[in-house]
Amino acid sequence: MQDEPALEPSWPHLQVVYEFFLRFIVSGEVQAKVAKKHVDSKICLILINLFDSEDPRERDYLKTILHRIYGKFMSHRSFIRRNISNVFYKFIYEDSKHNGIGELLEVRDWTRSEGREELSDRRSEATTVYYYSTMTNYFPLVASLFVPLLADPRVHH
Repeated sequence: MQDEPALEPSWPHLQVVYEFFLRFIVSGEVQAKVAKKHVDSKICLILINLFDSEDPRERDYLKTILHRIYGKFMSHRSFIRRNISNVFYKFIYEDSKHNGIGELLEVRDWTRSEGREELSDRRSEATTVYYYSTMTNYFPLVASLFVPLLADPRVHH
C-alpha cells in the first residue's frame, strides 16, 4: 500500500536520541549562550534536511525540536527561515517530492507568527508555494499562510 508511511525500523533508538536532544534544548539548566556553541547553523541545517524522512514520527520530533531551537536561539532565526524557504524552492522547482513539506509549512507558520519578517517575503513565499506546486494535500497549511496576509492592511495597496 503506497499511502502508508514507511516506518523506520530503528525508530526506538532514534527516538532516544531525539528525546535527549529535545530535553537538552528545552532544559532551563542549559543557557542559550553556552549551548549556542553546540547548536549551531550546521545542526539546524542537518535538522531541516532530515525532514525528508519517510517516518512521520521522526518528522514530528524534528518539528518540535526545530521550533524549540527557533524560540531559544534568536541568532538562528533568519538562518532557519531562509533554509526552510530553500527547501520549498527546491521542492517547487527541482524535485516536487519531499516527505516533510507539511511539517515544514507548520514550522514556517510558527516562524511567521513571530512577526519578525518582512511582509513582502511572506507574500512572495506563500504565493510561490501555492501557485507552482502540487500542494493539494497541504491546502490547509498553505491557506494558513495566506489568511494573515489577507487580513493585514499593508497588503492592500
